Amino acid sequence: KDGVSPMTRKKPLAAEEPEEQETALAVFKAQYPALTADVGALLRDSLGEGATLGFNDLPTVRVPAGGGLIWTLPSGEPTRVVEGVVVLYQAVRAFWSTPFTGGGVPPDCASEDAITGSGLYGQLSEINPTGLCNECPMSKWASGKDNTQACRHMTRLFMLLEDSIVPTLVLLPPSSFKAARWYVRDTAIVHRKQLTALLTRISLTEDKSDKGIIYSKALFTEPEPLPDDVAAALAVYRTRIAPFLQRLPIREREDE
Repeated sequence: KDGVSPMTRKKPLAAEEPEEQETALAVFKAQYPALTADVGALLRDSLGEGATLGFNDLPTVRVPAGGGLIWTLPSGEPTRVVEGVVVLYQAVRAFWSTPFTGGGVPPDCASEDAITGSGLYGQLSEINPTGLCNECPMSKWASGKDNTQACRHMTRLFMLLEDSIVPTLVLLPPSSFKAARWYVRDTAIVHRKQLTALLTRISLTEDKSDKGIIYSKALFTEPEPLPDDVAAALAVYRTRIAPFLQRLPIREREDE
């Protein structure tokens, strides 16, 4: 009624009987054309051997400000739920020594795995010679504004959405880090499946800081298992696309 797309599929894709899987895979390929081509080969032919995708090469989705409960898709379409398949999860860290005034400013220190930093507080630095993020003073609580961590703990979810060839980069701020990590953990421990074997849905919820500031957080709902043939095709897609995504540098404050 409100014109907001729920991004629902045309047909349920829960695990099915073996004789139905060929049909399920055909339906999924029609909705996710990325599975009908060798994306890795196409990108190598276009970009050159050894090339990777840059930040501006991927469509992005960000958590809205001010407690908003509506996502904006790359197409500009509003939706309450982002639905797709996570082909890669990355926890990253980044620290800026000066207040944020706009996009395009690279961090003074960053970590693409949230384990070892590079830069001002990275390996061989005077203050944090090991470069380990969990030993860095900028990762301690209350090191930043309003008792936060000065070094931001952000999440990248590379999600394959309907009608897409390359993944959409869903950028989550520190306030959504735990929710994303718990979802990924539960995928392995509770569901005993890879992320590419599940349909992921992310909505938004409102929360309030100790100082009364309202903000939005990602809310992960129960994932839907995909048929085995669909999951296998997505695992192949992940293998082909991951090399183009894993070295994506942190070039700016992504979650703002």
